[in-house]
Amino acid sequence: MKLPSAIVGLLFIVAACFPEPAPVVAVNFDTVPPNTTTADSVEFAGQVVRLPPLAAVQFTLRITGGQQSVTTTVGQVGLFSLWVQLNPQTTNTLVVSAQDDTGAQSEPWTFTVVQELALSLASPSR
Repeated sequence: MKLPSAIVGLLFIVAACFPEPAPVVAVNFDTVPPNTTTADSVEFAGQVVRLPPLAAVQFTLRITGGQQSVTTTVGQVGLFSLWVQLNPQTTNTLVVSAQDDTGAQSEPWTFTVVQELALSLASPSR
């Protein structure tokens, strides 16, 4: 069955008016660092997701603001767990972002972590 040309033209107009939505990449956290710590590193864990989903997508997750930037590739499921070394005895402003392999990017998340000197519980020597 052949559709009349007016209907075919209408289908093209409707398709052009309702384009595919722009992809959205989001980072969801299960574990985030505390605001203050005596530890020399902190953990981030969670999942990166993309909407609408793609069958075979990978993500690049990046955390900056520690002693070194940390970058890793996250597979299609999106699960990650990363440790970031902190700059000692200062405020660390850690920024987490993700990008999928089509170029869609997440909004950055910013975490402020103060790394403090650990207090010694040892008794003073006499």
